Amino acid sequence: MIRVAKRRIILGCMVCVIGICLNACGIFKIKPAAEVLTERVSGLMDAKISNDWGKVYDFYDPSYKAKKPKDAFVGINRQSQIIKYEIASIEIAPSEDTATVKVKYTAKAMGFEFNGIINTQTWMKRGWTWYLQVNEDSSSKPF
Repeated sequence: MIRVAKRRIILGCMVCVIGICLNACGIFKIKPAAEVLTERVSGLMDAKISNDWGKVYDFYDPSYKAKKPKDAFVGINRQSQIIKYEIASIEIAPSEDTATVKVKYTAKAMGFEFNGIINTQTWMKRGWTWYLQVNEDSSSKPF
């Protein structure tokens, strides 16, 4: 009799744990890749507008960061500034590990405003995080 009661208690606890886990899965919904990438691109561009180059550096791919220290990147002399932007398009590869993003922005340099600049970016997913792929020859460019 005592064994049956223990089994019922254990079974009841297991049902509660499974119920809690299933409920938690409903709370923590997985966002679509395009939504997550849009948030990352917006974070990068907002950091550029704010001139927060340390934060911009954090969006760059790990292979670039392995070659260029953060303090050297932050110290680059930037003579232009992004004023506003819009994400023109996002194309995610079927494998969902790379994407091409087109960002249209307005920049200010030497007292002039340049509208409608389109920047094509390549993003790559490492684990659960999207990073901007940076080419060595583009690292000195302000945008």
